[in-house]
Amino acid sequence: MMKGRLLGQEIAISASGNRVAYRRLYEGPAGPTTRCQELYVWDVASKQCIFEHKDSCETAAKCCKQGLIGGFPQMTFVGENGDSLVTWWSKHKLRHIDLTNGKDICCTEVCSYLPYILCEYELSPVLASPDGRWLITGKLFWDLQHHELVGSVAGELAYYYSRFAPGGSTLIFIHGLPYDLMSFPEECPEASECMNADMEKLWLKLSSSDRFAAFNALRAFVQKSDEAAPFLREKLLRLGGAAIDIPESEIVKRLGSANFQEREEFQNLLLKNPLHAYPMLKRLQVHAGQLEPEVRRRVVTLSDTTRLAVSAARWGIAALEYMETKEALEALQLLAKTSTNDLIRKEAEMALRRRSSRKVHLVP
Repeated sequence: MMKGRLLGQEIAISASGNRVAYRRLYEGPAGPTTRCQELYVWDVASKQCIFEHKDSCETAAKCCKQGLIGGFPQMTFVGENGDSLVTWWSKHKLRHIDLTNGKDICCTEVCSYLPYILCEYELSPVLASPDGRWLITGKLFWDLQHHELVGSVAGELAYYYSRFAPGGSTLIFIHGLPYDLMSFPEECPEASECMNADMEKLWLKLSSSDRFAAFNALRAFVQKSDEAAPFLREKLLRLGGAAIDIPESEIVKRLGSANFQEREEFQNLLLKNPLHAYPMLKRLQVHAGQLEPEVRRRVVTLSDTTRLAVSAARWGIAALEYMETKEALEALQLLAKTSTNDLIRKEAEMALRRRSSRKVHLVP
């Protein structure tokens, strides 16, 4: 039982009502040095606590000072059955917790994305879309599937009172007014450029390292679905490339070959098949310190380059997911069945499952 002074508390309930989360911040009898922050999650049917976490007085003191408990919602369940939970934890630290195993899926310092310090209440409320794909934290808009900050929502003070529409995925209500995240915000300076750009220019934006620019390109594709669906289908089919069945030790050997031409030819092979190359390069990058300088340089460069192709594939499939047309649905089904790349197949399969759960009404 808690002894001391309660400083803040919050409760969250999953969409199906099967789980309840309770978070509190309190100060022990000895004063500020004994502040604690606790989080508990209960399964309603079994009446069992399935997750609990307690933080030190240092973290709790930060939460108290910044007002991170109380007021607007600071945590939300993800998915119908609440299989995971997203919450702010200490200063600008966003935690996504897998409740099936009690481990963090992701723990992100939002200041690593933004160079300026945000007012605390610009980071709340914390809201997940019904399909579990998107997350809003105040004015910030996240791709929860890949844990990337991708944009901001409209309005000045309105975001304090925003809610996702029941059963929807991108429709939110801000002060009771509907706003679709797939539409450009009013007076968005990039809107005209994106809507007037041709398909190839928008595709290049999807692979941009600027996530905000990539998401604006996604919006433009969705709004130009008749033209965009066949274009994205062909791009994604070609992007799948050919499988690269080469041991990692052989990759290291060929990138470090004494023959310059051999090094270049193998590097070009990897660049032509970026989605197959990226997972292998990413694994090699973990042990980059053990590689020869020339090999390490090439691995890092190739990893950065192929990662952009991965982003383009993910955003291209996301654009097809939110197009309410038969051609977009058929493109996703084709990619899920015939793509030569695991990443594209899995992304397309997840997109189809979400579309099915939303019961999208197709436009002929």
